[in-house]
Amino acid sequence: MFFGTYKNYQAAAYFYQRCINISRQQDDFHWESLSTVGIGQCYYKLERPNEAINCFEIALKTVEDNHMESDVVNISEKLVDIYIDMAMEQEALGTRKDLEKALQNYQKCFEVSKKANQQEKEAQACLKLGDINFKLENFEESAHYQTKYLEMCKTLVRYFQPFLMTSSSTKKTRTRKMR
Repeated sequence: MFFGTYKNYQAAAYFYQRCINISRQQDDFHWESLSTVGIGQCYYKLERPNEAINCFEIALKTVEDNHMESDVVNISEKLVDIYIDMAMEQEALGTRKDLEKALQNYQKCFEVSKKANQQEKEAQACLKLGDINFKLENFEESAHYQTKYLEMCKTLVRYFQPFLMTSSSTKKTRTRKMR
């Protein structure tokens, strides 16, 4: 927090690295992974997204190897957001090479969003995988991901149906009371 206030992310990364070293001496995987995430966040703020992704992937592997499920979800959520940001930037550039990079990041997003239990982002990544494969003329892959996206949407609609029903009935009740 202190480093964020003063935007001294380089110094923060240095101190996070020291925390990692101490955590490793103590075999404290929780603090090691938190510190690695901290460095990743610093790199992301310093506009070094590839290094940020590397840190998050290392932290994710550490918590997975040590069966720290709540940390797996938290780190995965952050990693998904970075993958999406990177892929969107690459997709916007539109060259074949950039679309291929975007495809790789959406694929990683798709895989990691499962670990984070982020069904909406998993579906979003699936849709983008279909779109980009279509642009790259990989029509079979495109159809595969588009079909998978539609299947996921059916599941999501069933999941959100009770919430949608409740909110629409609440809205009707409010409308009647206002008259």
